[in-house]
Amino acid sequence: DAIETALQIVAIKAAQVLEKILFEGIFKKQINQLKESEEKFRNIVENTAEWIWELNTRGKITYSNPIIKKILGYSHEEIVGKNNFALISKFDRKRVLEIFLDKIVKKEGWVNLEISWTHKNGSHRFLESNAVPIVDEEGILIGFRGINRDITERKISETEMKKLSTAVEQSANAIIITNIEGNIEYVNKKFTDVTGYSSDEVFGKNPRILNAGMKSKEFYAQLWKTIASGNIWKGEFQNKDKNGKLFWEQSTITPLKNENGQIINYLAVKENITALKENQKQLLLQN
Repeated sequence: DAIETALQIVAIKAAQVLEKILFEGIFKKQINQLKESEEKFRNIVENTAEWIWELNTRGKITYSNPIIKKILGYSHEEIVGKNNFALISKFDRKRVLEIFLDKIVKKEGWVNLEISWTHKNGSHRFLESNAVPIVDEEGILIGFRGINRDITERKISETEMKKLSTAVEQSANAIIITNIEGNIEYVNKKFTDVTGYSSDEVFGKNPRILNAGMKSKEFYAQLWKTIASGNIWKGEFQNKDKNGKLFWEQSTITPLKNENGQIINYLAVKENITALKENQKQLLLQN
């Protein structure tokens, strides 16, 4: 009995030791896996092209990944500890601060918030910001964690497109854009002023609706041959407006090409020269 009892005690001790070894092995494996996961996550965060950050409820930046150097010109050491709002462009600061304070009250983040920032060199960069709230164990808001994407090039392109659109729409000349079949896709306000046709009335139609029948088929065939070859055509038309009234215009038709050199549209800029033609006629009559 004493031997049996001793063997049981040994067995129990052995089981405990084995359990400890297995536990420590599993725990060590889990720790290693956690470290590997943390390392992978850190590598992703440290090498992503987006600015990943954290800040507290006072707007102080508590964490930043290194990409901030490329985006705003500040090193990681320079940016951490700075107040977030000191980096936002002055003209945008009040708007963003009001949003920030509102999000603190509501304990919620934000999505696709466009913010203008001041680069270390004084230039402006536009970033699109997304953030989630950070709360402690008691549910108290302690800050925000987010990711900002540089959209400066997109904003510049949008601004340039807006300028171009405004220039075209407010042009003193009538402007028509057609597809490669010659069907109208766009006309500006001046076109409506001159012809009496609204954009809805001419969309999808051919500019021949203005044809007064003053030019031969050969004339138009040569025109199409020129622009379909990728060349600019210039000339005069006597057209008629919606009410049938004749008017003269000096036209320049330019093929628009994509990055591969393929013609995708035609742009016609038309200057109303009716008054000039009338003056020339009067001068001829006087002579």
